[in-house]
Amino acid sequence: MAKKKGFFANLAIAKEKAEEYAKSTLPTNRKEQFFDALKGNFGKLCGLNSLILLTFLGVFALLLIKMAVSSTMGQLEAFNQSFGVGYPAVPEFVGTAENLKLSVDAQYLRFLPITMFLGAIGLSGGMYVIRNVAWGEGVFVANDFFKGVKKNYLICLAISALYSIFLLLGIILLDYSLLLQVTASKLEWLFVVSQVFIYAYIIFISIMALFMLSMAINYEMKFRHLLKNALLFTVGLFPINIVMVALCALPFIVFLLGSFITYIGLFLIVLFGFSFAMLLWTVYSHWVFDKHINIHLPKENQNRGIFEKQKAINEEELEKYKRAKATSLLSSRPIKPIDDDIEITPLTEGFRRADLYKLQEQKEVMVKDHEQYVAEHINDEQYVEVRKIMEENAVSNTAEEELLEMTRLELEGKKVKKKKKKKK
Repeated sequence: MAKKKGFFANLAIAKEKAEEYAKSTLPTNRKEQFFDALKGNFGKLCGLNSLILLTFLGVFALLLIKMAVSSTMGQLEAFNQSFGVGYPAVPEFVGTAENLKLSVDAQYLRFLPITMFLGAIGLSGGMYVIRNVAWGEGVFVANDFFKGVKKNYLICLAISALYSIFLLLGIILLDYSLLLQVTASKLEWLFVVSQVFIYAYIIFISIMALFMLSMAINYEMKFRHLLKNALLFTVGLFPINIVMVALCALPFIVFLLGSFITYIGLFLIVLFGFSFAMLLWTVYSHWVFDKHINIHLPKENQNRGIFEKQKAINEEELEKYKRAKATSLLSSRPIKPIDDDIEITPLTEGFRRADLYKLQEQKEVMVKDHEQYVAEHINDEQYVEVRKIMEENAVSNTAEEELLEMTRLELEGKKVKKKKKKKK
């Protein structure tokens, strides 16, 4: 170790804070990819969530107005007041509250598709940024957000507007079901069943819309192909789709639980609720695409953002490979030592063609001299022994690749698992 001298002789020395980065830390499946993206890009996800929230201000304003109108109408209606002098006689109040809800929903939620003109900006930009985050690419949130809007706005607008229309239809049908459930009490069971089907319908179209958004960001597909694929994915993977949608909606579910938990849910939504849902759904949908779409595409389009799992080879094979490396071709045959018994005339600055001929003749003499030396010593004991070891430790091309991988793992400080020998 070199000694420190002069002014810096008294510097304190300490161990370096190495990050211990290795390829083994990279995600090797979609689950690891999600947590890796969430952990490594949390700040960016929070920033992206703020941009998405801004684009959904129209939706939030519409829902708040609807809630305010429903609350005000409920207070003004006679069924919510004390009965007595000054109030007109109303013979029947059954279904009044349900009818009021139907009326308010129909009056205000019809503007939902219009608010999606602004909301589609958040969906197109947000899904594009999330896709790049999932793929492990470098992301500049604001720049990539508007780049995604430029590339995907129209298709995302078409999907979100169509979805909001079908969602509005489902909400109106649900309100009618609730109204008929109380007004036609003899057929109450029928409308309870219809209510279950309507909820299933809303979940179904929501999953379809999510798959369409993911495919629209990833692939250049016509709208009818997006519809077709989304329908197939929704039906074919329906049970696991339900689980994934529930996980994506977790911050919003917490918000709806009521009491003080509502404030926790609101905090989560404002912090990263939308970007969390987009990231989880994007990673899940890419897992689906890998199995059903990307297998038909070139290899570079498969398993984007994840890396092959590293292999572990037993130590016995590693030692065998090391011995094979040590006994290479260079040590299996004699090489004539450098001496002065052959003269090589160096070329001067003013060399002629005759000098080149002379140099070529000297090289040929050197080659013949080396071949003669090899012929005389090829059967020496040391070279025979090395060639014998090489034959014993001969490794196939496939095994050699595995052993090279093993050497790399060892250099990175990874433990090597020993394979158990099978008993014959």
